[in-house]
Amino acid sequence: MQQPLGTVRPPRGTESAGDDSWLLAELPADVRRPELVQDDLVVESLGWISRAVSDLERSRLVMATEAVDRGLHLAEGFSVVDWLALRCPDLERRALYDLARLAQAGREPVHAPLIERVKNG
Repeated sequence: MQQPLGTVRPPRGTESAGDDSWLLAELPADVRRPELVQDDLVVESLGWISRAVSDLERSRLVMATEAVDRGLHLAEGFSVVDWLALRCPDLERRALYDLARLAQAGREPVHAPLIERVKNG
């Protein structure tokens, strides 16, 4: 049985060994040689990747909400979207706006139940 994503992360500063990320090292199959992987492990790996991405996106929302709550963007003189763009260069502009809206909505009590459900999956 797979460990929850949060329990497999190595200590800070040891995230990768050579060219492999710690996250890829946890995959059920070797993505460097997919032609050698049996069908059931291909399917299992795709499911694992989907769960990992979902967990990471939830974690990103948690951290973005915390950053907005602390006013980290204001301390540097940026809007929430621009500040997030610097920290999340992998996100497209539309996704940045969505993340910023959710992070800011988390500050309003009326949206607290929604944010909690997103955080908890």
